[in-house]
Amino acid sequence: LTKENSSIEKIKDEIWFGCGGNTIWHVILIEKLRKRGIKVVTHDHGSGNSYQANNPSHWVEFMNTDHFVTFNNVNEENRNTYYNSNLMFNQPDPLIQSLESVLGIKYSAVNSKTIRVRKKIKKIMYVGTAFIGEGARMFPTFHDIQYFDWQIRLLSHLKKLNIDVIYKPHPEGATSVPFDFAESFGFKSNKKKFEEIDESVDAYIIDFIFSSTTPIVLKTNKPVFFINFGCPQLIPEALELVKKRCYYVEGEHSLDSRLNIDFDEFNKLIKSDVHKFDTSFPDTYFSNI
Repeated sequence: LTKENSSIEKIKDEIWFGCGGNTIWHVILIEKLRKRGIKVVTHDHGSGNSYQANNPSHWVEFMNTDHFVTFNNVNEENRNTYYNSNLMFNQPDPLIQSLESVLGIKYSAVNSKTIRVRKKIKKIMYVGTAFIGEGARMFPTFHDIQYFDWQIRLLSHLKKLNIDVIYKPHPEGATSVPFDFAESFGFKSNKKKFEEIDESVDAYIIDFIFSSTTPIVLKTNKPVFFINFGCPQLIPEALELVKKRCYYVEGEHSLDSRLNIDFDEFNKLIKSDVHKFDTSFPDTYFSNI
């Protein structure tokens, strides 16, 4: 923090970052800049994630910025609503705005619609989240063994239903499943970036909704099965809209620490050949993403 650096000397006014607290090195550099009176502007990442109260944002995002810019007005409103200066450890309150507010642009509201699909589900893509190894997140999450056990049972069940599966693992993570994990079930893995995948599927299964892939999945005209294990917790108004967009399956944590669902309930949903859903959730939370 005290060493002089010619590159930093060239910064005179303000500087933009992505996520301010992404790494310890971001935090150190931002601290040095702010001590020199440089304004630090950071941008929201992922999909905004304002559909959770998200206390950890105070320590990862808000403590390391003077001006926090998020995607749209809904995110701006929610981020400010759930902001709590008592969680800032005496750091100054940042200005929290949307791109629309910063740029003075007013986007037209999207008229949400109801989509009806008549098709038997024969092929799905399962989009998992990252394995964290011995690391940790600032919100409750699964242990790797627990999550791997869950994926084994989910894929085994889909195999019994004679449903073809494209397994999409998270591109990052401290650990990963065996390279031929999906293939051991007779399925296929696709390890490309999600944006680069060109697979024709009838539906998607997700079990972590706070992902950068979520806007893409929910903006498709495909049925989506959301298995909610409660990590993190959705705010009530968002959960209400999620249930209109997705087949909603409540997950549970058993007494022996296993992730589980009511597979009989799941079977009834996935065997349906008429699917009706509403686009209000992605239209509300993912506009301008």
